[in-house]
Amino acid sequence: PGDEVRYWVRVVDTHPSGREARTPESVLRMPPPTLMRREAQMRLEEAMARLELLDSQAERAAEDVLNLERQAQAPERSESASESGRRPERDGSFEEREEVRAALEEQQALISEAQALQEELETLSESLAEAGATDPELEDDLEELQEALEELGGEELQARMEELLQQVGEMDREEAQGALDELAAEQEDFRERLEEALERARRAAMEQELRNTATEAEELAEEQRALAEALRLEDDPTVRAEQQEALSETAAETAERMEALSEELLEAGETETFAAVDEARLSTEAAVEAMQQASEQARAGSEQAGERADAAAQAMQAAAEAMRAAEQGMMEDRASGFEAALRRTTREALALARRQGEVQEAMRGRAPDELAELRGDVAAVRQGLGNLSESLALASRLAGADTREISTRAGAALESLDRTVTVLDSGPGARPSPLAASEQSIAALNEVALSALAALEAMQQGGESSGSSSEQMMEQLQDLAQEQAEVNNQAAQMLPMELPQPQMQQEMQQMAQQQQEIAADLGQMSNQEGEDGPLGDLEAMAQEAEALAEELAGGRLEPEIRRRQERLFHRLLDAGRSLKKEEESTERESEAAGAFEVQGAEALDADALGLLRFGMPDAATLNRLPPAARALVLRYFQRLNGRGGGGGGGR
Repeated sequence: PGDEVRYWVRVVDTHPSGREARTPESVLRMPPPTLMRREAQMRLEEAMARLELLDSQAERAAEDVLNLERQAQAPERSESASESGRRPERDGSFEEREEVRAALEEQQALISEAQALQEELETLSESLAEAGATDPELEDDLEELQEALEELGGEELQARMEELLQQVGEMDREEAQGALDELAAEQEDFRERLEEALERARRAAMEQELRNTATEAEELAEEQRALAEALRLEDDPTVRAEQQEALSETAAETAERMEALSEELLEAGETETFAAVDEARLSTEAAVEAMQQASEQARAGSEQAGERADAAAQAMQAAAEAMRAAEQGMMEDRASGFEAALRRTTREALALARRQGEVQEAMRGRAPDELAELRGDVAAVRQGLGNLSESLALASRLAGADTREISTRAGAALESLDRTVTVLDSGPGARPSPLAASEQSIAALNEVALSALAALEAMQQGGESSGSSSEQMMEQLQDLAQEQAEVNNQAAQMLPMELPQPQMQQEMQQMAQQQQEIAADLGQMSNQEGEDGPLGDLEAMAQEAEALAEELAGGRLEPEIRRRQERLFHRLLDAGRSLKKEEESTERESEAAGAFEVQGAEALDADALGLLRFGMPDAATLNRLPPAARALVLRYFQRLNGRGGGGGGGR
């Protein structure tokens, strides 16, 4: 990021005269990390807008399907057909089938839109990773959002929609009603998942904006500190005044983004984070004012320019600290909210299990025909578990936590409670018995409590027990790549400023210290991993980082040093990716076959054999027709066979 490539093409003739031509020089500039992060932010906001539009379209489509269901169930349609003298249509009207077809096609379009958005986010994630402009939080947000979009409509759902579309031409009224019922259920599930994806997109966009603005504030504080030092030395007041003016404009834009972010946080109910961001905004506005004063004083040759620039640097540093405090506070608030939700889930799941145990005891003293009276008690337990699951799901989405195991246990418990209700309604002789079904429900509720308790313990231990050593090393390498990117970015910022030599040496010493810390961390990792580990070049990377630190400490920042820094950065990224690939095992595993039912093979019909229901005219007949008429005939038979035998309306 931030690199520049100049290229041209030279063409040499093979003629002995050796003529040659050269194209004009072109310049390819890679955007700096700040712009790439902003691009990711814009793409997230676009995804959120598209999800909001998709949600409104899904809501309208669901309403249309409900209206179709009401129309299909209305008795007036069949009665009016009889009164008009028409024969009642066993297969349903052509209009009804076309309405079902349109509803299915609309649902397919919604699923396709979700899949297209998921693929775009995947491309964005890959491009950011290749450029090294991503961070672990953004990477996690994009991955979670992709998973949520992928769950909206996988290949199985698309295949089912396509199957219904192919069958709609032959559906009678009862089958069309069944297709509408199935579509309504799919739409309800689709909208629930869509709202979850939309909530994740909103959270990801807000958090990314918070991180971006905090990073920009830190970069502004660093640049202002260096510029203040240069203004105190009074080496070139005119140039420093222009640099100060440009920096004040950038800071003013950052203050505007802080104001917009604070309003968004207030609307979202994040009052504490709003207060911290608003404090950062005020500090940034104070920094802008001091920057403008420093620029004016530098142009006038005043000695106070350095003092005002120092004041601006301090105000900008205060803004950066307030932004990081806001980011940390939001993370802690959501983590504490999720921890409280896990505690509540553990406690209330156990309470529901005890309540179901009381219902089970009440079963023992009742006659079989009296057990149905306990149905309401079991339904109340089920309702309590459903509310508890929704509450935990909301807390986990806000915290960006993974609760799939708890959700799976809760789903199993809900199904078990549903079976218990069904058994109670079935009367004497039901299988399994009410007592056995209730016992299974109690066990399932206890499993929910245990899984929530395990998640709580893992969270309190910092997740150390949940990750493998390879995962931990991958995270360490990602962090080191991020640190190396910051060193590279700092060098790219300092070079265009043309700082005085004493100050430039001071900046180089600071960068050398940061580079030395990266070298030390890499050396420690290489010692832990050993020579036979999956990352045999960790030691070589540590030696390169050490050599770069020595070059920076010596005041050398030539283009070759910058290229070596970039190569080290990409090697760190590649090392992290190699570990991630090793986590995805391609080893094949065998499983013993379970019980299965042997069924006889049915005869294949004409459709399965690929035969045409209506034979095409022979070639001689077609050749006697004019070209236009021949095309009409062919198109007619294609449509006729494509309908599946003319199962549509009257012919």
